[in-house]
Amino acid sequence: MKIIQYLFTIMLCIFYISCATAPKNCKEGDCNNGVGTTIHDNGSYKGSFKNSIREGLGEYTFNNGDI
Repeated sequence: MKIIQYLFTIMLCIFYISCATAPKNCKEGDCNNGVGTTIHDNGSYKGSFKNSIREGLGEYTFNNGDI
């Protein structure tokens, strides 16, 4: 049962990341093809972008400080 929960969590994370849209709220850097920071309603993302979509390593920080 724990394996199913683990797989579901991983799939949910992958789905969330794959649904990323082009950043309309680029705060700094190159959010098209490079490293940049975008601001969202519930936090901010700082990391790599390719074709305006989050890719590779990055860090999402929620408004309450959680990473």
